[in-house]
Amino acid sequence: MNTKRNKLFQITIVFLLIRNLIFAKKLRHYYHLTLSVRNHNITDAKFFRLYGAGHTIDFNLAPGNIFTKTYQVWKKGFWTLIVEFPGDRYSKSPKKIISRDSYNHWVNRIFLNSILNLMKFRKKKTIN
Repeated sequence: MNTKRNKLFQITIVFLLIRNLIFAKKLRHYYHLTLSVRNHNITDAKFFRLYGAGHTIDFNLAPGNIFTKTYQVWKKGFWTLIVEFPGDRYSKSPKKIISRDSYNHWVNRIFLNSILNLMKFRKKKTIN
């Protein structure tokens, strides 16, 4: 009788440990990261796509306007901005590692140059 109780107790403990391990993996800590895209002078873009760290968003942005989106991210990751133009042309920014370690709001300012498209992520200084 005592050995059956011990086995049942051991099985229960193992089951609870496995359940807690699975639950702990699902429970990740995340933080909020805000990305803004400001279109300075691109007038003929069909759409913009921002992707990275498990997120993708397509949006339209008129010249002079700002698009801002806050994401829940689990870790720092690479973010890329793509601008698609008519005629199956597109411009792609270099991959940039962005995290909230130093700033929680990043601004991507985009300009259209006649020679090449310059797109750079910049940090927006905010006080928490």
